Amino acid sequence: MHHALLIGEIQLYVFHQISDKRTLSALARTCQTFTEAALDVLWRDLKSFTKLIQCMPRDLWTIGPQTSDLSKGLKRHTLKLQRSITASDWAIFQKYSHRVRSTGVNVPGMALDSTCILALCSPSAPTPLLPNLTSLAWRQDSDVHLLLLARLFSPAILTSLHLLVELESAPPFSFENCPSLKYLHVTGDQHFTSQPDVLERLKWSVNRLQSLETIIWPALGSETILSLSRLPVLKDATFNLPSDFSTYTATLPPRPPLQKLPFSRLRTLTITDHGLTPVAAFLRYFNVLVHLETLNITSTSCPSLATIQGLITALGSSSLCDTLRNLAVCHRSPRDSCVGGYKIDPLLRFHRLESLVLDIRCSFISINDATLGAIPDAWPNISTLFLNKDGPWWPSSAFTTPSGLIRLLEACPRLEQLNLSVNLSSVDRDDSNPLSPGGYTLDSHLTGGPARLRKLVLGPFMVTHPRGVARFLASILPGRVDLSMRWGALGSYEESERTYETGWSLTKRAYYDICDAIRNGGET
Repeated sequence: MHHALLIGEIQLYVFHQISDKRTLSALARTCQTFTEAALDVLWRDLKSFTKLIQCMPRDLWTIGPQTSDLSKGLKRHTLKLQRSITASDWAIFQKYSHRVRSTGVNVPGMALDSTCILALCSPSAPTPLLPNLTSLAWRQDSDVHLLLLARLFSPAILTSLHLLVELESAPPFSFENCPSLKYLHVTGDQHFTSQPDVLERLKWSVNRLQSLETIIWPALGSETILSLSRLPVLKDATFNLPSDFSTYTATLPPRPPLQKLPFSRLRTLTITDHGLTPVAAFLRYFNVLVHLETLNITSTSCPSLATIQGLITALGSSSLCDTLRNLAVCHRSPRDSCVGGYKIDPLLRFHRLESLVLDIRCSFISINDATLGAIPDAWPNISTLFLNKDGPWWPSSAFTTPSGLIRLLEACPRLEQLNLSVNLSSVDRDDSNPLSPGGYTLDSHLTGGPARLRKLVLGPFMVTHPRGVARFLASILPGRVDLSMRWGALGSYEESERTYETGWSLTKRAYYDICDAIRNGGET
């Protein structure tokens, strides 16, 4: 054996590259030199406590028959104890438990019986159960799990916690018990209906997490969001904005000029679920987000046209213009009646923008060739441009012309994905053989097409001459990009949609045929 393999750090590095647990198990059993390092890697990440129980003598535990939980649609086995856990059993448990760095309580196919959990919480059990635990995914499946949670905390080293609450009983701790947390994900806190005071104390304790870098907690509340803004190293946040956020912030006194900037290190912000009005209020209140690079906004309520335009204006007047690289604003609800068109001109101030997704289903974007012509200078690094990816594209809102599309593709060589409503009626003609010498020729075209473009999605339009439209597309995009059409507001008109889809299918097929002919040296 090479001397380098006797060094524990090298063994750990090598063993971490092995994904097959059977191989690691064989290394631990057959070579004493490799035993400790192989066991450390093998036990480092567990899905559930069941493996730790099963490492103890076989006469201690048994697996019950599979049962169904109709309320959750789950089928799983239950691990049960057949006798009491002795001191020698705990010695075996501790041989492996100190190696565990991350775990969950239950996995979909296996659960711990309540008597098993009580045994893990008994006075004879080691404290803490997992002394080197850094990451915990804890699911509150029954009241008895509450007893187990506190025994899992190693306050000095726990850095990641995913807390899924499914009962009205609140966990018996605050985040002050785990000050080293860097990642916190809380879901299901709406179940705390009978203990709102406990929930509020739990939320308030978030401001004690001075090492927190990532938080995902939908229902935080206005006061807790304000306390989040003061955390010194928070980089990634996901939460809902309460509908009364603008009213709440209006009652607050102005911030002193020399006070530390809120969200001073925030890089990624995701705001989900509620309307767009609180988002605009949030941007106006926290108008200096000096490091924010990614902003994702999702609304589930149907906004008015004034609300949409107000949000776009608030974005354009914020400090984000100097830092933001990725912006997504999506309206996630069933198709609504179209409320009108809004303009994106205020967003042209975002000179660092690389990805823009505007997908507000209840409205359309009023964008013309002049706006498209300003995009290359405004967003020189743009690579993804999705304008109403899933929103309505009524034929009346297709203000962009083929010429505007050509100029955009010529001036934005970094474009990889483009979603745009284009009125192609001017090229919807000449249904002759696209490979014939007398075929349709453009006055302006791209030589080879934009090098990086790999996906183009166009809006709904009636194609009368599929080969004519296909010839136009092949002349500007001969590189055979992934081409598709989306139907927008036409979804409720099945007969119209079938007519549109038939014409587009013929267009797409002809486009790929022409691209293949160009690649093989044919004439267009």
